[in-house]
Amino acid sequence: MFGKRCNRKANDARTYMPSAWGRGDAGYVYYHSLLAPKVANDVLAPLLDDGNDLAFDYGIWGYACRLKTGGTSWSVHSWGAAIDTNTLRNPFGQTWWNGKGSTGQRFGRAIPNAYMAQDFYWGINFSDPMHFQYVSGY
Repeated sequence: MFGKRCNRKANDARTYMPSAWGRGDAGYVYYHSLLAPKVANDVLAPLLDDGNDLAFDYGIWGYACRLKTGGTSWSVHSWGAAIDTNTLRNPFGQTWWNGKGSTGQRFGRAIPNAYMAQDFYWGINFSDPMHFQYVSGY
């Protein structure tokens, strides 16, 4: 469905996200074009409409042509089918979600719930709470 890893389409869509590059520093997050409606319209837009723009904190990343962290197989990010969100507060290896946003305010699980409502799989199940992927078996 997503083609070859590290291909042009894996990096063909983008969404402007709050605090993508730093606290209060919005920027584009790139991912596979097949996910554009889900990420922009179904995950991000409802969060912003509900006033949860401050729920996003430093470090939101999508496409990256790389291996899994600490592994020898390819990361789902190399197909553009995963997004890491609030990476500073939710690092790889952590077993819980820190629901604080860019100002330190608590937003609970607003972000994970938005992704999971759109059939994204949450990486908290393998100690990667920042990670949301749309596919499995890749």
